[in-house]
Amino acid sequence: MKFPSPEWDKLLKKKLRAKAVTISYSTKAELVAYYQSRKDEGEIKSWKKALVDDILAYKRGILPPARTGDKKADKAALAEYQRQEKNVGKRFEPKRLGEPEPKNVAEYAALGKKLGVTRTPPPEGFKINWNADLCISNKCGYIRGFTTTFTGQAAQDLLDTPKIYLVVDAYFTDGGLDVVDDLSEINSEDSPVNGVKKVNWLRVNPRKKKGED
Repeated sequence: MKFPSPEWDKLLKKKLRAKAVTISYSTKAELVAYYQSRKDEGEIKSWKKALVDDILAYKRGILPPARTGDKKADKAALAEYQRQEKNVGKRFEPKRLGEPEPKNVAEYAALGKKLGVTRTPPPEGFKINWNADLCISNKCGYIRGFTTTFTGQAAQDLLDTPKIYLVVDAYFTDGGLDVVDDLSEINSEDSPVNGVKKVNWLRVNPRKKKGED
């Protein structure tokens, strides 16, 4: 199997997602927490306005009015939109934040479905055990069994972009180069050590378990 391989990437994605923490947004409380976290991260200025606007847009099909040049009509359209905002916004006043609102369950679920899910690494990150033969340039037969751990932002990046080359790249850049006898045949421009993802000189072969042909 040549490297990188779509099959290997798919397997890595499946394994990472099985270990990841999955957060869905289907209730009022979950949506409020999600929009508040976006405000805390500086993505939006007002979590309440962003949430209300999304409810109006995704569930009711009501968008902020565009200017038409007709001042009277524009003023009326804006006033109607603001009325809708105020009406929905009452749900998120401090004294009502804890109310479950049974009649609005479907509306919150619909918005949550539109947002999808968020996946984050587990607190300990991802520990990846590499069990394959690496063939580098014309030098083959080297068995490179190793373990590398992704934590913090590196773990999130791997989860967001599950590519096998990132695992090998992390191993090389974390001090694994000394196990390779001779890298002189590898053009530095092709090396993932330098951050370039052209790795056609690298091939991996899965190790066979005992008893396999």
